[in-house]
Amino acid sequence: MSSLSVEQFGALVRARRTEKGWSQEALAAAALGNGDRKGYISSIENGKQPNVTALTMQNIARALDMSTDEIDAMLGVVAPGNEEVAQELEQLRQEKGTLNAALSELRTLTRGQLIALATQFEINRAFELADPTLIVALTDKAEDYRKLRADVANIDERVAGLGNLKAAARDAIERLDLEEVETLLTRVDEVETEVAAETKELRAQNALLRGRVDEAYRIFVAAAESFGSFDMVEVARRRNKGCGHLYRHCRRYGGNGFLRAIDLVKPIATDDLRLAAPLVWGAVQNDLGLALENQGLRTQGAERADLLAQAVAAYTAALEVRTRADHPVRWAMTQNNLGNALLLQGERSQGAAGADVLAQAVAAYTAALEVYTRADHPVNWAMTQENLAEAKQALARHGGDTRAHLQAALAHVDGALEVFDPAHMSYNHGKASRLRDSILADLAAL
Repeated sequence: MSSLSVEQFGALVRARRTEKGWSQEALAAAALGNGDRKGYISSIENGKQPNVTALTMQNIARALDMSTDEIDAMLGVVAPGNEEVAQELEQLRQEKGTLNAALSELRTLTRGQLIALATQFEINRAFELADPTLIVALTDKAEDYRKLRADVANIDERVAGLGNLKAAARDAIERLDLEEVETLLTRVDEVETEVAAETKELRAQNALLRGRVDEAYRIFVAAAESFGSFDMVEVARRRNKGCGHLYRHCRRYGGNGFLRAIDLVKPIATDDLRLAAPLVWGAVQNDLGLALENQGLRTQGAERADLLAQAVAAYTAALEVRTRADHPVRWAMTQNNLGNALLLQGERSQGAAGADVLAQAVAAYTAALEVYTRADHPVNWAMTQENLAEAKQALARHGGDTRAHLQAALAHVDGALEVFDPAHMSYNHGKASRLRDSILADLAAL
């Protein structure tokens, strides 16, 4: 598919990566979502990956800030025209009745129909994707689409309620009950503001459905700030709600959603909000921590260290109001999140300093298990056991009583595997199994 040879593409990647001052790990994190795939980047740069897909080439090129023209020239492909897409969509409507029905039967569709649907969702360069990849991408989009479709349908109920309030206000004014008129019109004003904000939020979700993250961010801000003149707490709630949408979109599809999520909630993580609504402030701090931590995973060096430090600070702040006594499950969740950020910090720190941070991660995970018991929260218990196994393995690699740390790590991951049923939790079971193999390899090397 590419107009470049394997060697030419590899040389171009190395040159552009060097210009940006990135390591291979940084490029792997930005383009492939996993810094551990730096070996794959190395093999590409050395011309030893003859079967790099067009999608991977595109992701690498975009991470390296290549222009659209450069990518087109590199890939040498042509997108289908609007008329061709329209014809495919019309045929789909005739065959399936609705495009919603077609999204439920993706495996029965032709390639042209899959590409036409992907074009509606503005999936970038969908015509380059293999059919199985298209189906996975469309399955995710279909899930988001159906949720948005249901939310749009609910607008009618809010509008109908608004009409009833206005009718009651008209009746009250005919009766010269001016106090009742004021009460009803105040409520009309509130509901109209709520409906307008919710409509903006639906527009933002629609923008995300088409991959327009920056547009969604701007609309989420506008939706939240419509309450700015009279309800600071509602502004915070709405901004944090938008943060969740941006965070989940970035986790699923990539892009700059973590950065926009940070931008959305950082301005409201204030002392004033903590005084007015401590639990809302705690939720904002926790979700800010998640966005900072995940953005940190995409960066390197001093920037990564700074983002992870900010994430630790945000989780620590959240724990000031999410106490075990009053909010045990939220407390445990935030302790687990804190442990994750500390683990990432400790893994990339050397010597005694790194070991100290890793010990803090172990303490946070251990605290979470006080609430996440196997009896009451088996899946969360197992996930936390797996996290403890990773932290103990990392401690072993920082020296100290290496064998004891590894044996403890093995016990933790074995506990997790007792819960992770391979038939129903295949991803979790596979991930934990690979961790177990890694721990056993470290033990065998002693």
